[in-house]
Amino acid sequence: MRSILIAPSILAADFSRLADEVHRVEDAGADWIHCDIMDGHFVDNISFGSGIVTTVHKLTTLPLDIHLMIQHPDHYLPRFIDAGANSITVHVEPESKHDVAKTLEQIRGGGCRAGLTLNPATPFAQLEPYLAQLDLLLIMTCTQVLVANHFAQIKWKKCAVLAIGRRKTIPHWISKWTAELIQRRHGCRLKTEPISS
Repeated sequence: MRSILIAPSILAADFSRLADEVHRVEDAGADWIHCDIMDGHFVDNISFGSGIVTTVHKLTTLPLDIHLMIQHPDHYLPRFIDAGANSITVHVEPESKHDVAKTLEQIRGGGCRAGLTLNPATPFAQLEPYLAQLDLLLIMTCTQVLVANHFAQIKWKKCAVLAIGRRKTIPHWISKWTAELIQRRHGCRLKTEPISS
């Protein structure tokens, strides 16, 4: 199994020819399809809802990775689970307005992989109480997803803590995946010695 999975975001698709776009990324070797869901409240942008996820699910056999950048994600989870989600990632920040532990349980209960997302300014410590519940971790390099976004400098120390697995509670797959992703995409070679807090 490859240690890095490629998950193109459907947000970058031409929605007037969605089927062609989905098949195009399939042919290019995508492993998952990533769906960025924004509600105009948690972030100042609106993307699409569970209806588009249902459509994409009908177009592909690839797993659907749903990123909920929304308030009250616990309320909307059943819609995305029913739409065909394979993994769902929610935000840990209090502005997302949900009980994080209960939401992660709800995602798992719906048969999906459960993930958390950290915004660039969010300290890693905010994530630590939930590590044992996670299948996925998404570290944002911007506060909202826009097709024209440029890569922003983030707190590399946060990524490095994950990448070297300094904290024993971090699953090995997270540390290995994060290190390789950072190094391949951004040319950042991570040291393997512990980093002080």
